[in-house]
Amino acid sequence: MDFKALLCGKISLDDLARPEIYSLLNFEGILLPPFMEDMVEYLNSLEKIAKCNHIESIEELGEEETKKFSESRSKEAG
Repeated sequence: MDFKALLCGKISLDDLARPEIYSLLNFEGILLPPFMEDMVEYLNSLEKIAKCNHIESIEELGEEETKKFSESRSKEAG
């Protein structure tokens, strides 16, 4: 997942995957939160948090579950 792209604006995960949206993102001058400065450490921390909360990765989910996850995220966003 490209966290820097998500920080460029209010972008959904679905839109982030669209080439026409991604090409419009402006990464110049983007400020990362301090906890994201070491991205390897941040991603390792996220993995540990997910395991502690018994959360599977999206890649491990089947197509049906991925669709449900995406729909639920869209509803949460409003």
